[in-house]
Amino acid sequence: MNVLLCNLNLRVLSAFAAILMLSCGDPKASGVSTLSAVAIFDLRSKCSELARKLEQEIQAAKAKVSDSAFDTESFTNRYDETSNRCYIEQFSYHMQTAKNGEWQLMEGRNVSDAQQRNVLSACRAYTHKTALLAQVDCTNGEGKPIPSSEANATMNRLMNENLNWYESGATSGLR
Repeated sequence: MNVLLCNLNLRVLSAFAAILMLSCGDPKASGVSTLSAVAIFDLRSKCSELARKLEQEIQAAKAKVSDSAFDTESFTNRYDETSNRCYIEQFSYHMQTAKNGEWQLMEGRNVSDAQQRNVLSACRAYTHKTALLAQVDCTNGEGKPIPSSEANATMNRLMNENLNWYESGATSGLR
């Protein structure tokens, strides 16, 4: 009787252990980081360095262009532990001459993969003095046109934000 009861208890424990292992799964698949706090800090620091380097490259390139005196750039970065990627978000403001000769404000928001150095999603909004909002153009990482709602969703997911940038007919950048 004791042997039978012992075998039954072992089977129940084995089944319970199997269920626990299945529910826990792979830590990476569940989004749980297996990195130490020191390693995460180091990777976040490297991500910030990549963002500063990109900002310096863009500023150096713009210094060579005469019509960029009123340009403003803003950069933020985020290291994503789950994907092990560094994302850089850039907001830009640039005064330029439109096709009709009027000055227009071009505002941009884009998110790039800093390690691959490629843009994952981008939007440009062109505002003329004669119109509240002339045009918003957004593209995905392949350069194909997409709706601003889709671009915002991608950028917000990558940067862990909730910005509605020129979405649904908005007449100013960040809302």
